[in-house]
Amino acid sequence: MAKLSMTSDRQIIYQSEAGPRALRASHGPWKIFSVLNSADAEIANAELAGGADGLVLTSVASVEALRDLPLHTFSIRNEVGDVGARALVEMIARQPIDPARLDISFGVSTVTFADELAKLGFAGPFFETRSDDLAQILRIISEYGTGVSVRLIADHTMFATLAKFRAIRILAERLLPGIAINIHGEVAAPTGNDHEHYMLACVAACFGAGLGGADSISILPFSSAGGFERRMARNIQNILLKESHLGEVSDAAAGAGYVEYLTRQICDATWERFQA
Repeated sequence: MAKLSMTSDRQIIYQSEAGPRALRASHGPWKIFSVLNSADAEIANAELAGGADGLVLTSVASVEALRDLPLHTFSIRNEVGDVGARALVEMIARQPIDPARLDISFGVSTVTFADELAKLGFAGPFFETRSDDLAQILRIISEYGTGVSVRLIADHTMFATLAKFRAIRILAERLLPGIAINIHGEVAAPTGNDHEHYMLACVAACFGAGLGGADSISILPFSSAGGFERRMARNIQNILLKESHLGEVSDAAAGAGYVEYLTRQICDATWERFQA
């Protein structure tokens, strides 16, 4: 953890002492996800051609947009619950493809449905946590292990976001040593009409979630109507990854005194609530 000391001018100095590492499930950059909320296959194609590694399905209709796409070449996150998962299974069953080759986070609600998907050959994860309560997330991980995909909100409070993402990875490792959970960061939709402010907030949110160890990130576009907003939601991440190279170092913030201090605070408070 970080140690505090005081200089002659009373400036607080955080002396770095690296704690546990918060490493991604696999080494390398996080995946860029785009949000898909319609059955328009042209939009789905444009997102993937523009640099997206995966698509987030936010409506049952959006499953139809994937019908003629090579499903083994990108990742899929279903956020429509059981009905969306069922639509995906039915669509895939009509295609000559091995379910084991697909990277799909199903987000189902029952163990029975998850067992059915596993018997069909899908690898999962099958469940998804939709809470920012880290103690609650730990409880779900304790029940389902690697069958859980963790979704956390990333926002403009960059260091708090970074520490939160690091903390859940460290806590999961403390709970189940050797576990490699999938963590998805979602940058929330804007509440106002200030495009420029929202873009800056997205940069800070992605910076925090990315350096915090998110395996994938999606930015909800300022508006779903225009192509510009969707393109910016992708390119904010493309620039951070390809020009700033933020995904090339695993747990890049490890050893930074302030980050370690925040991470330890979150870990200690969360572990205490989880045990209670």
